Amino acid sequence: MGAADVVPGVSGGTIALITGIYTELLDAISQFSSRLIPAIRKGGIVKAAKALPWKFLITLFAGIATSVLTLAKLISYLLQAYPILLWSFFLGLIIGSILLIGKKIKLSVSLSVAVGIIGFLAALGVGNLPAQESNEQLYYFFISGVIAICAMILPGISGSFILVILGSYEPILNAVHERNIKIIAVVGAGAIVGLLSFSRVLKWLFSRYPNGMLALMTGFITGSIPAVWPWKNSTNKPIYFPEFTAENQLIPAFLFVLVGFGLILGLDKWSEKIKRFN
Repeated sequence: MGAADVVPGVSGGTIALITGIYTELLDAISQFSSRLIPAIRKGGIVKAAKALPWKFLITLFAGIATSVLTLAKLISYLLQAYPILLWSFFLGLIIGSILLIGKKIKLSVSLSVAVGIIGFLAALGVGNLPAQESNEQLYYFFISGVIAICAMILPGISGSFILVILGSYEPILNAVHERNIKIIAVVGAGAIVGLLSFSRVLKWLFSRYPNGMLALMTGFITGSIPAVWPWKNSTNKPIYFPEFTAENQLIPAFLFVLVGFGLILGLDKWSEKIKRFN
């Protein structure tokens, strides 16, 4: 999830959904936001800690933080040095995600398609929003953290891409590279506020309309394809039928699509084995 969240166009929420931890993630976060204050008032911090899913949350977010801190520089380099191959890999991840999540939907075909189209158009609309100029005020970093984390836990909506639109992506990525604790802390505080509030809304929607939400998420993920399409023109618009040239790297790109697709299938099989084992 951390590696996915670093890349504009890819959502950590998508990874959570395909690995089967998405509903558990929403449940754990919503428990944290709804139980923490009342539990502290009744029995203090120690008793409050026992009532919360610390093991899951600490393990997950430690993994995300480790990935962001260790892979941010590498992914930035790969985006500059091998953009077509990297985007091809993520395109394979997304295609695999669409197939795996789509097969879980238990709605009529017509209703699934209708809801999916709504999600597709929403993601497409977000992807076509114009990028804003960079604003390095602390309050803006806080707001960026709130908005980006809401996108990050939505499969198909990239939190990093939202940061690009807000003009905060490069300053925040540089802050991570340079270990700028003040900016990282402000963005983190905004992320916590957004996460605790938005997760409860998502949990309620998934509990009431699970299949409808899966169809919507499938549409979101499908709508993110133009954002990760490997071949783009000078204005960053997708070129869906690139010419067969050495520069376009069509054959290695296709192989990297297969690698990404295979990784998603492997993650799905792995998560199923873990569920059976547990």
